Amino acid sequence: MTVKTRKVLRIWPSSAPRINECAGAAYPLTDSVIVVQPSGEPARVGNAIHALAGQIVRENLSNCPDATGYALDHDVLDKVKDITIKGIYAAQMWQEIRGEFDLETVEVEKYSKWMDEEGDGPILRLSGYTDVRGLLLDGVSIGIIDWKSGQPDFEIAEMEDGDGEDIQVLVEKSGSIHQLKCYAKHALEEFPERTLVRLHIGWLSERYYITATYTREEIDAWWDKLQYKIRNWDGKTFAPGTPCKWCRNAIGCPAREKYMGVAVKAFDSYPPPTAGRNGLAQDDPKRYAIEQRLSNAYAQCSVLEAHIKIFKANLKQEVAANGPIPDGEGKALGLINVKGKTVIDPLAGWDKMKEHFGGNESELLKVVTISSSTLTKAIKDRTDRGEKQHAVDHLIEDLENENAVIYTPGYQKFANIKDKRYQPALDI
Repeated sequence: MTVKTRKVLRIWPSSAPRINECAGAAYPLTDSVIVVQPSGEPARVGNAIHALAGQIVRENLSNCPDATGYALDHDVLDKVKDITIKGIYAAQMWQEIRGEFDLETVEVEKYSKWMDEEGDGPILRLSGYTDVRGLLLDGVSIGIIDWKSGQPDFEIAEMEDGDGEDIQVLVEKSGSIHQLKCYAKHALEEFPERTLVRLHIGWLSERYYITATYTREEIDAWWDKLQYKIRNWDGKTFAPGTPCKWCRNAIGCPAREKYMGVAVKAFDSYPPPTAGRNGLAQDDPKRYAIEQRLSNAYAQCSVLEAHIKIFKANLKQEVAANGPIPDGEGKALGLINVKGKTVIDPLAGWDKMKEHFGGNESELLKVVTISSSTLTKAIKDRTDRGEKQHAVDHLIEDLENENAVIYTPGYQKFANIKDKRYQPALDI
């Protein structure tokens, strides 16, 4: 008797948004080392904030503990103030919602694993960590907290249901909702007697959170669609593009390699036909083709930049672990020490600096400046959501009236802006 061995595919919650776009992202395509996402400063700051928030929940604290140790552990000591500010809001948020939880069941950094062996095709292993999870006191719900240290990618929209009743709907600006639904699926599989999941999504930098509730039926329906995409993948259809930036299966992916090759070829053969584009009519097919080519080339460029960044970060880790890499011509690729930026704390060193300026405080004041970004961040951190920009504008206006603002020439950069040609017509 021949027993057919089924392949096991591991699905991480963080990979679910990519898999939803490209089912091929779920399949290992090579035995080579998988691309490791580099741990840059923003990621390290986020890890420190998550660890701090975890202590707050684990010890059921009402105030933020000292964040210095977490900043040291993650090599972001210069960001300790920012981490503390976000920790303060994490403590405030926990105070507001902890009354919903059965505190005896609350777990921090909860690792879960669930195997979906239903149907044909590969077995799907859904595994990962949930920031905070616990049973709610209502007896039917599971509570989940997901800390966000970056910018909001969800919002609550006011809508009407089929009966005309006002309801609030969670609207996603990216595919991140698939990650959160993975956490919900984990929880519902572990607690089959529970029927609802309440997701509390907290943006610590913006000092606000939203709550979304899903039924078991909604999560099951979502999973059915995702697993269908994975198990019915034809083995050759990919969706290359922006999701390739962080795909774990980027190595060996034929679509990604073709995408990169097309991008390099486009850059190599390109002078921008700017004059010809401006001289063509808006509806001219040649103009459309040129603009489409430029848009595609720019999108490919961003993917190339991401992979170059990842490659350099991985190479740096390799050299740090195993030493310089000889080039065979008498030189080697190694690491050198670069001196860090020196920053003076004027509050702590004012008297000494004044002494070195011969006691002339007016001369000292001429060399002391504060960057607008530093001042803006400080004002926003101490202002409630909805009032942040108003507070900054008001401060700048006051400083302008005192001739205390120095403007330097600006510059232009790329951004996604609205195309006026494709705006909906007004119904007059």
